[in-house]
Amino acid sequence: MTEKPNVWNDDRLEELKKLWSEGLSISQIGEALGVSRNAIAGKAHRMGLPKWPSPISRSKVEKPK
Repeated sequence: MTEKPNVWNDDRLEELKKLWSEGLSISQIGEALGVSRNAIAGKAHRMGLPKWPSPISRSKVEKPK
């Protein structure tokens, strides 16, 4: 059985931090680093990178009466 190489070396972690701070989307970062968006999301979470504000407004819209 062959082992999967570790894709997260120091250079790639620094690149992830750089792209994250530039505001690229998770999908864009994944494409740039050659990994899935889920791999980026999980790694960013484990690294404690700051969360981005949701593009979906959480404020309640008043309904007409």
